[in-house]
Amino acid sequence: MQEHKKIFPGPRCENGGISERKLITLRDANGNPVVAKKRYYMESHAFPQQKVATEYWGGGSDAIHRYWAMLQFNSCEPIRFEKSGDHVKMLTDRTLYLDSGGIEIEFPLYLATDEDDPGVKCTSHGGDRTWWIITEPTDPDLVAGNYYAFRNYSSYRFMRAVDSLGWLYVDKTDMDSKTMWRLIPIE
Repeated sequence: MQEHKKIFPGPRCENGGISERKLITLRDANGNPVVAKKRYYMESHAFPQQKVATEYWGGGSDAIHRYWAMLQFNSCEPIRFEKSGDHVKMLTDRTLYLDSGGIEIEFPLYLATDEDDPGVKCTSHGGDRTWWIITEPTDPDLVAGNYYAFRNYSSYRFMRAVDSLGWLYVDKTDMDSKTMWRLIPIE
């Protein structure tokens, strides 16, 4: 993966502080390090008890683009984190099945940005669009609560919840309460 070509100042938080990019130990809501292959719910800071879910939306013949991320109270999407340095991929429980000459091939779906839409979609491909930079806030209360923001490697914008029970977007250049997430371990 190439380093991002643009030079950006650290992300700004609501308290006006600046966070420098550094290697961060991603922790769950209990303060434990996130474990590869373990499943977690992503809970919004701005909308407590609402977690990332995926819903079928839209039409078309390309099934890869039919699941998009949103907030819900129930039927939430378990996420597994695949980490590389300060980047993660967010693997969902959704799978795309394609028939290749009578052989069914299974592709796991990741949370990613879309080339043409600012929403968060599920895709089996996407290169840099499936990588997220883990960003820790400078607000000590958010740090103590184990909240993080996730900046997309390709767009260099943060994932955020716009409204209660609404769709997720990747269109924010700075951090605020709507870009903060904590990870709830699934036992």
